[in-house]
Amino acid sequence: PFTDGTTIRLSLPAEQAITLDVYDTAGRLVHRIYDGVTMSAGTHVVMFSSIGLHAGAYLCVLRAGEVVETLLLIKR
Repeated sequence: PFTDGTTIRLSLPAEQAITLDVYDTAGRLVHRIYDGVTMSAGTHVVMFSSIGLHAGAYLCVLRAGEVVETLLLIKR
């Protein structure tokens, strides 16, 4: 759980364009962190500020090529 923000770590096997979005549990997009940004292979750290979002559960969705990964975020 986090309050004002959290750190998201992601690993990419190769350089590729990614999209990183945060959705509420109703499926509404609440924040787009990256949209088609090309990142190098390796581990990356992304700071996500949740200021303005209500307490609750959110889904962070990473799209990289054909891969889609989802991370559950809990805001206090």
